[in-house]
Amino acid sequence: MNNTHAKPYERVQLFSGGGSRFAYYLGSYAALVAHDLKPDIIVGTCGGSLSAYLVNLAPDPKDLQALMCSHELYHVISAIRHVTPDEANRRLKIRYMMQALKRWRLSRQVSNHQKQQQADNYERLLDELQHLAMFRIDNEGQWLDELSHFSSKHNNSLFNPTAPEIAVIASRLYQAPNQPSNQMPTADSSVYDEFKLQELLFAPPRLTVSEHFEQMLNSPAHMFADGRIHQSVNVVKQWEFNPAVRASMADMYYLRQRL
Repeated sequence: MNNTHAKPYERVQLFSGGGSRFAYYLGSYAALVAHDLKPDIIVGTCGGSLSAYLVNLAPDPKDLQALMCSHELYHVISAIRHVTPDEANRRLKIRYMMQALKRWRLSRQVSNHQKQQQADNYERLLDELQHLAMFRIDNEGQWLDELSHFSSKHNNSLFNPTAPEIAVIASRLYQAPNQPSNQMPTADSSVYDEFKLQELLFAPPRLTVSEHFEQMLNSPAHMFADGRIHQSVNVVKQWEFNPAVRASMADMYYLRQRL
């Protein structure tokens, strides 16, 4: 964001990925609260988004500790399972793995970079990600529902007024307006520039009050991979925690994508 604009928050805490580290994140949050340094907003990405959701459900450290020890959270964590070899066709897995390795090899050869981009399209990439992911979530449509009763104290509203505000970072395959999903890139760089990842920001209301908020944002990762990451950030203003957390945890080749 442009530094000339007023900053809406004094203290920001980042939960940066790693779902198995939720105790680390929640413990650091409890320590801040104990020292009267409660964050104004928590930004969660990947596994950290689940920890941010838990803080929204139980912002008091004592309640948060009870939530961490609950059967409900145990069921949520244990629902994330390793994809066993017998769950997928072995021949298909080998084919998709070879495609992924070829894409990686070509990406390191500048002369073949254009050929590599021409071979990509959304349907093929999504299909590949579905088959090569290492983990899956059981019954993912209702995955976080068991935790919902912890939010009864604030009438099931999206944001708990006693908790820090929550923002969740995810990503999507960027598709230009009016561009078919199965369209192949051409030699025109302006066309295959549109086949990129784009950062998603599920933002709380106070963060989006400025009508120019989206124009102030740029993806920090764009400078490291401008050919693969779109510069703009797509801000989502109307959202719910369950799909936002699931989208944030959908790492490529790590957890199956939610289509």
